[in-house]
Amino acid sequence: MDELITSDNISNERLALIFDAADMDYELNYDTLTFYEEIEVLVIPETPKIRLVGIFDFDFDSTKRQRFEFVNQINDEFDMICACVDQEFGLVFRYDLWVDEGVTDETFALSTARFSFLVNEAIEIYGEGVVDI
Repeated sequence: MDELITSDNISNERLALIFDAADMDYELNYDTLTFYEEIEVLVIPETPKIRLVGIFDFDFDSTKRQRFEFVNQINDEFDMICACVDQEFGLVFRYDLWVDEGVTDETFALSTARFSFLVNEAIEIYGEGVVDI
């Protein structure tokens, strides 16, 4: 596709076509688009952005302090991803790709793959004993 992804044309179907063209592993199930590479990434088009989300469980034996220290370390050392402790979901990573000015299909595909890689790397480096993997 030559047309930029913008707030006017963003949809799960359009994003799935980009994954398809890039031969990337994904699933479009009803209104949920999920990308699979290093980790499972929820792809959520929310005008004017595409939100990428990775959700994990904390290790049952990890303390609240360990969880917050882990999240703070990730947020200090990784610029692209944001980690937080969520009462409902556990450990949540996210990245917002703003599309109000338009982004290319390639930028979207590479950003999604990069997010997946960085979250996986963060968990491998710092998550032992904290994240249930």
